[in-house]
Amino acid sequence: MIRAAALSLLMFVSVAVTLPLADSLAEGLKGNRPSASRSARRRHSRAWWRRYRSRLARRRAAEARARQIAALRGEAPVAPESLDRSRASNAVAATGGVFNDPSGQWSMRLPRGWSNRPAIQNGEMRFRVFEKSGKPVGQAAFAFVTSAQPVMDGSLSARARKQMLAGVPFSELRSAVIDRMVMSNGFVTNDIEREIAGRKVYVVLAQTAASSDGRTPEQFLTFYFMEFEGRIYSLGVAATRETANRLNAEAEQVLNSLSAGNR
Repeated sequence: MIRAAALSLLMFVSVAVTLPLADSLAEGLKGNRPSASRSARRRHSRAWWRRYRSRLARRRAAEARARQIAALRGEAPVAPESLDRSRASNAVAATGGVFNDPSGQWSMRLPRGWSNRPAIQNGEMRFRVFEKSGKPVGQAAFAFVTSAQPVMDGSLSARARKQMLAGVPFSELRSAVIDRMVMSNGFVTNDIEREIAGRKVYVVLAQTAASSDGRTPEQFLTFYFMEFEGRIYSLGVAATRETANRLNAEAEQVLNSLSAGNR
């Protein structure tokens, strides 16, 4: 009886001593074991990390471009919907009439509603377009593109000549619009050849989508390229779906009125 009691007491003491040692050993092993994230990180190769950093750089560059575009849109002088009568009358009063190029290269007649005090940036003249009430309905931009390029007789086929404007291939003009649309998160929808005021005109149609928050509506853009006095100019208009036809018609009136200035 005494022997059995002694053996039971000895086993109890052994278990009591062994449990803390096991817990301590488990904690030590756990602390020495690498974390899942560290082991996962070690599994990626150097090439994987290079691609990962490249994706991050492209994402940051895209975000920077988006911020730049948003800033440019914010700089566009667009009046608010709640425009009062005095501001509306002042905006419409400063529209229409003959506009002369400051360098004397050309002059044009602006339709009623087109601001005759354009903002000039990087050689591009930006005109705001208003309704009679003073509400902005779109904008237009006129700019010099390049000089006409001479074409040697017999150097190009008749088909290639047809696809050119003053020696500049249509593809180059279209590519310029595509690059611009990429920066504006838009896309080119079509291109056609027209004749305005007896001159050959290359037209590129484009579009941008509405913003996800609904604050910026979709825009319809038309870019007209025309040769005048040995120089190629572009006139681009941007409008909503409701006002696109009006601005396109008025843009063609502007091109029709283009005449030589007093240098």
